[in-house]
Amino acid sequence: MSTPLEDMPINLPNPGGDVWTPDNFDHKHHGRVAMLEALVFSYNLATIKAGLDVGVEAVVQTVKMLGADEDFVPYPSFLLGAVSMSTLEVAQIYQTFASEGFYVPQRSINSVMGPDNRLLKRYGLSIEQRFDPQYIFLINTALQRVVSQGTGASLSHYLPASLLAAGKTGTSDDMRDSWFAGFTGDRLAVVWLGADDNRSIGLTGSSGALEVWGRVMAGLDTQPLDLREPPGLDWARVYFNEYGKDSRVNGKSELLPFVKGTIPTGAYKVLSPALPTEKHRRPDLLERLRKWFPW
Repeated sequence: MSTPLEDMPINLPNPGGDVWTPDNFDHKHHGRVAMLEALVFSYNLATIKAGLDVGVEAVVQTVKMLGADEDFVPYPSFLLGAVSMSTLEVAQIYQTFASEGFYVPQRSINSVMGPDNRLLKRYGLSIEQRFDPQYIFLINTALQRVVSQGTGASLSHYLPASLLAAGKTGTSDDMRDSWFAGFTGDRLAVVWLGADDNRSIGLTGSSGALEVWGRVMAGLDTQPLDLREPPGLDWARVYFNEYGKDSRVNGKSELLPFVKGTIPTGAYKVLSPALPTEKHRRPDLLERLRKWFPW
């Protein structure tokens, strides 16, 4: 998460011969930033840089493993979410994050009863581990920071910080689409706001969909998102001393998790943050899935 990225202008040729010139929402270039910072504050240009380094096709395949059932064309714009997806499809992707890397198909029907109230059919849980929990833990830690200090920070108007919710805002060009996808310890929801004629609605993900999400969750009895730390992680204090002057983390330090063997040079390994007491014991995976899918 401390990997440096260049949040700088980029021009990319399109198959039709024209040139795609993406930009950040604030129309600013933040220079050398940390990957975590780019996600938390939605820096488009740094995100594209990371995606091109990994490979757009690899990103497409990862999204499909998360639960999207589409044949996406690997255009660079895919890296900013420039594809047509339903809220149900986005919810399926985030369900894999919320389930610690386990793919659990979402269903609107859990059982079918006969006229005599006899059970005719029950659709049980179908669980498939698609990602190592260490990597999902890193992502979920970053998604919590989106809410605690990034583009999702205004959720504090509706929900207490102790809920430790995780989520991500999304805003399309000209503010035609406003998105927020997020989850707590036992609730997940995705909100989209937009107009049928695709005109601008004048709302960002933060000023539109996030507010709806916050109001909905505020009316529910939901549990805190207490992330379970899996084996195979180390914690280290990272000093952000080599980032650009416009980086929000430059000159600061952060305690971050890393997959074992990936602590960057210059960071100092520390003990894992204290585990909760037995009174606040983290539920195991089966307990968590039963909360999500009580049938």
